[in-house]
Amino acid sequence: MNNIAICTLQTMQKSVNLVIESGVVSRHVVTDHLDELLPLAHLSYRVVLHDSAQFELSVALTQVQDCTIDIELDLQGDGARADVIVLYGLSGQQNLKINTIQKHYGKQTTSAVVACGIVTGQAYVAYQGMISLQPGSKRADAKQEHTTIVLSKQAKVVSIPSIEVLHHDVQCCHGAAIGQFHEQQLWYLQSRGFEKNVAYQMLVHSFFAEHMHRFLPDTGSNKNSFTLVVPDSAVSAIAGSEGWKPGSSDNNSSLLESLCQKIL
Repeated sequence: MNNIAICTLQTMQKSVNLVIESGVVSRHVVTDHLDELLPLAHLSYRVVLHDSAQFELSVALTQVQDCTIDIELDLQGDGARADVIVLYGLSGQQNLKINTIQKHYGKQTTSAVVACGIVTGQAYVAYQGMISLQPGSKRADAKQEHTTIVLSKQAKVVSIPSIEVLHHDVQCCHGAAIGQFHEQQLWYLQSRGFEKNVAYQMLVHSFFAEHMHRFLPDTGSNKNSFTLVVPDSAVSAIAGSEGWKPGSSDNNSSLLESLCQKIL
């Protein structure tokens, strides 16, 4: 059975507590894709997964002025899987704090958390992530990645990943990368006749476009699927135009454009 939730962050506080039963697949998409800045927002997810349960959370932020995201994943059942991605495009004096915890208890569990974005102006991002592999989590596989492109001297990014391994037969990795676009990328595009500002636009667009498929509604969902919270306008804000396809150079997704416009 698939459970699908698509919602916009229209309130200052949103707290979700989920218990995903055995064999259930639950997919959530959250975006603040609105026309005006939200002064403050707190998004909290605590998810418990039983045997063979699957959870997918995709978050995209461009409008919040001051936001904290807390995500805790408890993979208690054998074969449970969780995938989380947080995308952000921030400028001005926007602040974002992301805290994630991946706890593995069951055997052959899998989790992956990716936080990535582009910041400019005086924007501030702080990421703190914990992977905890508990006794009995045989053959667990946990990944954590934080990548941020910084386009101004005033913007600041802090990344604090950590790992706790209490079982020997596991796989675990984490990585953090904070920097600018490579000069070679700009040079290559300029050598092909693109102006520098156009080359920047292309790099920003491609950085976000890689992940846009995560924000499309699942048109192949079965009769047991359901949609929460939003009217059609919110779905269109996430999915963009009707002809959108992952990886397409003709991508007209309004969410993608919103991310890019915050930076360029």
